[in-house]
Amino acid sequence: MVVTGGADRTVRMWDLDSGRHLRRVDLPGAVSQVAVASGGRLVVAFGDDLAIMSPQHLAAER
Repeated sequence: MVVTGGADRTVRMWDLDSGRHLRRVDLPGAVSQVAVASGGRLVVAFGDDLAIMSPQHLAAER
């Protein structure tokens, strides 16, 4: 999986092998940093805030 974030205020998850879009999370500010922490949690810096998302929150959309 690849995780991207950007000025469009979204975090997106992609399947690296297929290039398929897995999930999109909308945030209230432009994303400046993304990192994967222990347990698969995603740490996201956006605007003046920081969010930690659990793997369950990042489950693929159906």
